Amino acid sequence: MAKKGGFLNRLELESAAKGPDISPRGEIPAQVRRVGASSAAKPGRAGKVNVTGYFHPDVKRSLMMIRLRPEKTGVRDQDLLAEALNDLFAKYNVPQTAKLRIENEK
Repeated sequence: MAKKGGFLNRLELESAAKGPDISPRGEIPAQVRRVGASSAAKPGRAGKVNVTGYFHPDVKRSLMMIRLRPEKTGVRDQDLLAEALNDLFAKYNVPQTAKLRIENEK
């Protein structure tokens, strides 16, 4: 049998020292909730959700090529994605709800 790595071994030892997890099903223990998550969202992200996807690196290059155009100076990827999402929403006849940064600053 393969030897466990140092991290996995330490994790098992810490779990054994703490005893069994007796939290109700569906509830995340407090020590787990705190890892990697801050209690206060960044001000610009309050009331927003993250919508992501994994694409080929060429997609990022294409976004960069659009940003380099003179008429798109200062435009963020988020603004370009909002524009693309609104075009998709229009195609399927649903409300165009993705807000651009420029619209938010008015």
